[in-house]
Amino acid sequence: MMEDKPTDNLAAPACQADQTGRRCFLGLLLIVCVCLAIRTWVIAHTDVIARDGTVYVKMAREWSAVPSGVIRSYDYHVGYPVALLGVHRLLAPLGLGEDLRSWELAGQTVSLLAAAAATAALWLLAGMTFGWRIAWVTALVFSLGRKWVDLGADVLSDSLAVAFQMWAIVLALATLARLEKRSPWALPLAAATGICAGLGYLVRPEALLAVGLAAVLWLAYRFRGRSTWRLTGGAVVLAVVAALLCVLPYALAIGGLTKKKRLSDFVQGSVPSVWPLAQIGGGDTILAPVQALVACLTEAMHPILFFLALLWLGAWIVRRTTSRKPWGQMLPLPQAQGAFMMVAAAAVELPLLGALQVHVHYLSDRHLLFLAMLLSPLAGAGLLFAAQMVGSLGRSQKTTRAFLLALVPAAVIIGMLAHSLRPLHDGKGWYRQAGERLHVILRDDDYILTDNSWILHYSEGKGESLDVRTLDADGLLRRIREGPQAATYLVLSEEDSAASNRRLQPLLRPPIFNEVPGLNRTGADGAKRVRVFPINRSALENVIGRDHAIHRPPDKPSG
Repeated sequence: MMEDKPTDNLAAPACQADQTGRRCFLGLLLIVCVCLAIRTWVIAHTDVIARDGTVYVKMAREWSAVPSGVIRSYDYHVGYPVALLGVHRLLAPLGLGEDLRSWELAGQTVSLLAAAAATAALWLLAGMTFGWRIAWVTALVFSLGRKWVDLGADVLSDSLAVAFQMWAIVLALATLARLEKRSPWALPLAAATGICAGLGYLVRPEALLAVGLAAVLWLAYRFRGRSTWRLTGGAVVLAVVAALLCVLPYALAIGGLTKKKRLSDFVQGSVPSVWPLAQIGGGDTILAPVQALVACLTEAMHPILFFLALLWLGAWIVRRTTSRKPWGQMLPLPQAQGAFMMVAAAAVELPLLGALQVHVHYLSDRHLLFLAMLLSPLAGAGLLFAAQMVGSLGRSQKTTRAFLLALVPAAVIIGMLAHSLRPLHDGKGWYRQAGERLHVILRDDDYILTDNSWILHYSEGKGESLDVRTLDADGLLRRIREGPQAATYLVLSEEDSAASNRRLQPLLRPPIFNEVPGLNRTGADGAKRVRVFPINRSALENVIGRDHAIHRPPDKPSG
């Protein structure tokens, strides 16, 4: 699968195609500008941010006042909210205010810049692995992928975490090049690798995997006699120490590596799920985790890129298993170092995520985004291979061959661009309308209970989100009466919880719940409803008081 060639280009990347650093830089700059332009368009046409983004905005606003309270109160890592707060303060002199839209824009700016940085790292990784022509193709087509566009334009932590992970991998490869030359410059590069992984951990815990992959890569090449033990050991120690310096303060503050995941999410009993497929029981089939992993990786990578990666992999398998070389020089082959990182990352992440699916039944394409980006150079190689195969059909005429050679990449780029230029969360803008209309009638001391985090976010009021799907009438009354704060409004969105609303319907009537007229229908089609109920707490206490009187056991007779 790989060619073990000298790695001078890893230490100081230079375009092999034209030997002109300026053209290399201009090509990368063009790709980054395309990446920024697409995401800027999506941001400008988006009405609402992601549901998780509402939490990040709240964390950022609270961090400036009580950082310790944010660490204690939230399961999310604090790296992204802190970056959001930093960008907000940085842009304040330019006119960014304290309104909700300004905070959202600060978060989208963090994601936008992180996506550009990660795309640049992908360009370097693909160039180190396959060469710079494939690097340009890979960076361009991956930056057009719908999932990557969405995450780079939303208020989510994924882009920032992946950017740190990708730069950690690039720096690990650059460190290896210096280790093979026995250069002391390997040590500061190793420290930078650890810092990137540690900062990534502060955004999302799985980013810490990058420093482990780097250490395995360096040690593997040391065992092949490519570097000295002293230099390799020093690089590993420096990378680990640098990562720990970033990790330990936060880990000590929360009492563990993360509050997002637990060991029981990955293991069953005391047996580690090294390969979770053998532990499936009940109604699950043995292929269920594999199907989930393939579906999520396809979505994270984009179906077209996933197919192109499979095309390259299939062609490579045929080339390796037959004595003939059916495609000659048309099939691009990777260098060993980059291929090693791809294989190692897949070997670690896929069993862990398979175990997560088996034990928790929760797997998202966002979990596989780093692996998707790491594997995307295979898709770039597959695209170039497909273009050359199609171009070979016009071998007799140079013009025809050039046209056919350009046809495949052009079709892929145009199709992916058309798929990406769509607003985020399309059709959910009515939640924002409902929240803003609710904001008009709220007072400073009001407290909202709602089944929809968007409505709470855009109302800019105090409150919390409820999962009403698990509540019956008695449970809702208990929560209103015994909650940490006295709730004054109950807000329900019919689209999210129509069945729950029907179950609660006998309770949602006067004198406790008096629906606000004129706020119960939002949306151009009139079919989406948000129902707003002011809570009459005195009537609530009277009803509960009578209920207690009815169910109170009779007094024992005296004497």
